[in-house]
Amino acid sequence: WAYERKLFILADEVYQDNVYAEGMKF
Repeated sequence: WAYERKLFILADEVYQDNVYAEGMKF
């Protein structure tokens, strides 16, 4: 559970970073 949650949080952080980077392009 902790391992899966860690992966989910990591993926969520990466996703948010990508969205933020995409937003900066415009």
